[in-house]
Amino acid sequence: MNDMTAPSQRFTSAWAAYQSALHELYSAPAQAGAQTERGDEAVHAERLAEQAGSLLARSAEVRAVLLDSLSQPELEQRELAALKLIAAAACDLSVGADLAQWTGPEAGAERTARGAFLASDDLRAILDAPLDAGMRALVEPERSVLPSEPMAARALLETTIADFLKHIPREASSPARAAVVGLLGLGIVPGSDWLSVGAQEIAGRAAGGLAPLLQAAAGLVGEAILKLQSALTPTGGELLKELPKFFSELQNAKDAMTAAIEKIYQVPRIHAETTTLVRGAAPGTATERYNLGTQKLEELTISYSKTAGALEQFVRLMGLAKLPLLAAPPWGPIAVYVCYLSVLGYAIYSGGEYVDWYVTRDREWLQRVEGLRHTVRKALSADAPFTP
Repeated sequence: MNDMTAPSQRFTSAWAAYQSALHELYSAPAQAGAQTERGDEAVHAERLAEQAGSLLARSAEVRAVLLDSLSQPELEQRELAALKLIAAAACDLSVGADLAQWTGPEAGAERTARGAFLASDDLRAILDAPLDAGMRALVEPERSVLPSEPMAARALLETTIADFLKHIPREASSPARAAVVGLLGLGIVPGSDWLSVGAQEIAGRAAGGLAPLLQAAAGLVGEAILKLQSALTPTGGELLKELPKFFSELQNAKDAMTAAIEKIYQVPRIHAETTTLVRGAAPGTATERYNLGTQKLEELTISYSKTAGALEQFVRLMGLAKLPLLAAPPWGPIAVYVCYLSVLGYAIYSGGEYVDWYVTRDREWLQRVEGLRHTVRKALSADAPFTP
């Protein structure tokens, strides 16, 4: 087994173990209903909590494998690993929300959150995609007919750049808007203090005194948050501390979210720089170099749509999961808050990486995508190896 295939095989094994534990957990209510004649809810809750504990251990193993994949040399593999963290977090969150409202064998009808997760083809496709294939396992761009003359190819690349700079902020705005609306609905002023302690406390360090089933719920929801925050900042850097700032900038822009995100990204500046690069390309630049840049940007466009779509699905799931969580203070409301803010942050930061915004300078970064400015510069360099 070589280094490139090892992470994929480890993830496949870890995810299979997770699914097996998940099946056992969701089989427990039916078994309890058949075997517990006296309807002992305490015994039933302890049994569910034990099954949830096993699932939590498997979930942590999934996170560990994906964290390792975030350090792999292939950018597309790192990007897919981050999306898998988000999708797996959605599954953890749905199960935790279900556990928070299970009160006995008859409570199976309340398992709406996991049902919403299972109904999301996008999230399940992300988790089923082979990790070693990277984002190409999810992205199948249709090859457009490209020009055969250099001037036409240059003009098409300029048009593609302009379209790209419209597409990314627009795609980022949908999950960002939903997260902002969710945060405003909580009536909580975002701050960095909960971001640093929330995941730890929810994961169980402050769960003492809770009933076993609520402890299990808190553990799984905490694991979901650890996955979200690992996807956003695997080395635990400064990015999390800046999320409340973005909320502050966007909370009054719900109806103009795309324009607000364009401002954050400094889209006019990026457009001017990349257009100047194209128009200033060396005389005799081959048609193929312009076309390669166009093809790569088309792939990136589809790829970010997958990311934004996964974030949207997560926020929709939050609509169901937050109800039982808000009814479980203090850890439940903190969990909802951190989830919404993490989604907002990932939408903004990942979109920023795609457009190659200037905030990357001298800062810790996701480093999962060769963004717009890098792509254009590389495409027009005759010495740089570059294949779509």
